[in-house]
Amino acid sequence: MLYASNIKSISSNLRWVEISTTKQIIDAKGFSFSGHGTFHIRDGWLLKGLLAVKQKSTSLYDKEAHHDLGVGKNMLNSILYWIKASNLVEPEDPKTKIRPPLKLTILGKLIEKYDPYLEDIASLWCIHWELSTNKN
Repeated sequence: MLYASNIKSISSNLRWVEISTTKQIIDAKGFSFSGHGTFHIRDGWLLKGLLAVKQKSTSLYDKEAHHDLGVGKNMLNSILYWIKASNLVEPEDPKTKIRPPLKLTILGKLIEKYDPYLEDIASLWCIHWELSTNKN
């Protein structure tokens, strides 16, 4: 016969298994839910980031970069996060961990060449695909 105390124990054990299993799945896939500072991708941010990196590989790390782009400091960190997450830029030297100089990826170069205003739906779909398949 099931008593209330048994049901509560079973329920908490099942919840622990569910949480534990979810954590293992997330750990196994290496998801990241931080770095964007709670800012979603805003219109023009990816293009601003691409142009800044194209102009100077370390421009997004400059102390006054947020003034140059016309955004706040936290927004600048989000722009950096989103252009990396969408695979538009990558570190020039993967061994450099702190503020590595950035370069455009193949996708970034293609967008720069064929869609300089980032308004073609094909470019947006490629970015969407990169974001949804990014393992980091």
